[in-house]
Amino acid sequence: MVREFCIRKAHDERFIRVLSDRVVRQGTINERHISFINGQHITPGHSDMINIWAPTIHTILYFHLKNFPCVTSFLRNHKFLRIFEAMSENSTSLPSEVFDLFDLRYLALTCSSIPSTISNLMNLQTLIILPTSRFASANDHRRYWVGETNAWSHSPLPLEIWRMPQLRHVLLHHAVTLPHPPDGSNPPLENLQTLSYILNLVWNENVLLMIPNVKRLGLVYDIDVEFNLDLLRRLDKLEKLVIETGYTFEIRRLDKLFKVKTAGYTNYWRNSVNFPSTLKKLTLVGGGLPWKDMSVIGSLPNLQVLKLRNHACRGETWETVDGEFPDLRYLLIVGSVLQQWITESSHFPRLKYLVLRHCQMLREIPGCIGEIPTLEVIEVDSSNQFLVESAKQIKEDQESYGNYDLHVRVTHSREVRVLAILELYI
Repeated sequence: MVREFCIRKAHDERFIRVLSDRVVRQGTINERHISFINGQHITPGHSDMINIWAPTIHTILYFHLKNFPCVTSFLRNHKFLRIFEAMSENSTSLPSEVFDLFDLRYLALTCSSIPSTISNLMNLQTLIILPTSRFASANDHRRYWVGETNAWSHSPLPLEIWRMPQLRHVLLHHAVTLPHPPDGSNPPLENLQTLSYILNLVWNENVLLMIPNVKRLGLVYDIDVEFNLDLLRRLDKLEKLVIETGYTFEIRRLDKLFKVKTAGYTNYWRNSVNFPSTLKKLTLVGGGLPWKDMSVIGSLPNLQVLKLRNHACRGETWETVDGEFPDLRYLLIVGSVLQQWITESSHFPRLKYLVLRHCQMLREIPGCIGEIPTLEVIEVDSSNQFLVESAKQIKEDQESYGNYDLHVRVTHSREVRVLAILELYI
């Protein structure tokens, strides 16, 4: 009912026209924004569709297409498109007509490779590439985030991507390699704010110079070589960072990625490797950073969201210290062999939301966590009854002190899957 109301309201205000069948009424001829649903039942070559193929159209959104060929025949008639999105189930390449749409600002498509002709779209600001069903199931909400996809074999981005000065957001929902920019031959992509997810990127001065203003960055690594990640501290506009080392890399140490020598990696982490102080959101997946070296993260003054997944940290004990995590609001630990957590309420002075999942070795949540004045929710999954009872005990203790604002949430397997999708956007 809500959906139908929204569609009707969008029609009435001429925000967007949603079409769901083959019949296209004459009244749609002057529409500027059109969305097709149940696209597998729509044939653009159908005679009724000619009513909407007009130069007034600036936006076309297609969903559930079987193949791209059904849309290529009319793209030639829409040279002024600014927004084009087409989700195809089976196609692995892009229709060549897309690269003649010189006014495009936003392009979202499913494919497994991007040709060099992408640089024809000099006005493009947002590029979103989703994997096709050949590489990723539509139900695989985790994708490579937890190292459970084989989509890393996709073709690399073309070198010409560095010649698109208007780019603001590049979102690749499967990890893809990015060639190094030509030395000094291209101006920096000063408008680029989002770049994810890039596979096995080796950092150097030239890469840093090309993306000086990036705010959101996603990196995936599946081989054990030197990537010079210590240079990330030079990205002084960076606010959100995801680093994943993949399921085949879980037991390897993150210090190898930062070219740390075994004999002195602790000092290197604390004194030489620094994430940019501008970071607000950090996600680590795999890698095994020692819990004792968490100060490299705890010292970030603006960090508000920290997500540690799939053995992001290694060791049995995490002991926090005063003065760290000054602005942390959201802490998530998923898939850890942590056994003991030693902390004080003052170590997380602004924490609001604590999530612990698949921490089977952890037997209790420190009682002082409940004394954090800003804490609103403790969430645990039902698979660890020790943590369930510990969370409930903390809630009871707080209620005995008159604090009824703390809530305990116990999630089950199906709920965890849904929440995992939502957490991708936190």
